[in-house]
Amino acid sequence: MRRSRCVRKMAQHQPCPVRLSRSINISVKKITTKFCCGLLSLLSICSILLHPLPAFSSAYTSVQSKMYLEKTFVTETYVFSPFEPIYIVVDFRQLAPGNYNLMTDWKTPWGALEHQSMHTFEIRKTAPSYKVFSWLQLWKNGPFKRAVTGEEFKKEFYGLWEVIVYLNGNEVTKHQFEVR
Repeated sequence: MRRSRCVRKMAQHQPCPVRLSRSINISVKKITTKFCCGLLSLLSICSILLHPLPAFSSAYTSVQSKMYLEKTFVTETYVFSPFEPIYIVVDFRQLAPGNYNLMTDWKTPWGALEHQSMHTFEIRKTAPSYKVFSWLQLWKNGPFKRAVTGEEFKKEFYGLWEVIVYLNGNEVTKHQFEVR
């Protein structure tokens, strides 16, 4: 492994030239390894603060999402009964060509992950609009529990849920919805 000139000189405890700009060179004598590394770290932090890295570059220009009760995706709603399937439709605008992994997390009112779905797809040329959907169907209680409690669903299923959608590991949208 090749080390930089400055690191090699630090290992030999020789003066280490630190270039702050093209016109200023400082020869630092008898610098300990810790001090030189600290100085270089400080210069790196200053460089990042003065020239920040670009934020996550998105593969799409915008994203919209809505929740629905039926697969026809006509009537938007955020209140469901436990007997009904729950759909989320995500519309990516100007999705760039590439391979994508879409992951949907369905979280219970107490924050536990109830279901996670994954979908892989490929876009060969920029799409003006690319829609994907995911759904959740709540599990009914088994026949014995239903006979004992008289309840078709667990009481814990009622309340405020959350659905989070990720594209290639980055959160793109989330919604809260109620099951009552």
